[in-house]
Amino acid sequence: MLAAGLKDRLSETDIKIFVNDRADIAMAADCHGVQLTSTSLSPAAIRKAFGEHLEIGISAHTLDDVHAASNANADLVLFAPVFATPGKSAAGIDLLKKACLVDPNMPVLALGGVDSVRISEVLDAGAAGYAAIRMFDDETHEL
Repeated sequence: MLAAGLKDRLSETDIKIFVNDRADIAMAADCHGVQLTSTSLSPAAIRKAFGEHLEIGISAHTLDDVHAASNANADLVLFAPVFATPGKSAAGIDLLKKACLVDPNMPVLALGGVDSVRISEVLDAGAAGYAAIRMFDDETHEL
């Protein structure tokens, strides 16, 4: 299973593995958490089924989404897209800064167009970290 293999490969790092929208797979693979979207089960349903064994991330694209994630007691927010990506326009650094101020107890991670050059920019904006897809698709990048 891809998730379990990735979890094993990264076990000696600080990188957390979240499975998109599938808490059952996240649990079976002993991953850190599940990433929910607006069409996913609610965080309350995930907590009822899996207890506190999984961290819950919620995808957010607006400040209203960030407030909703905070009200749902999410463990973190994945705010995207910060920078333009193929087919998606950027929310921008200023909106990321505002998202990071919504709930000081809920980390906000930046996603969308984040690359090795822009990591410091999102961290300076207040993001607790970042998530990336295309940056890790480069075969020269090793985990």
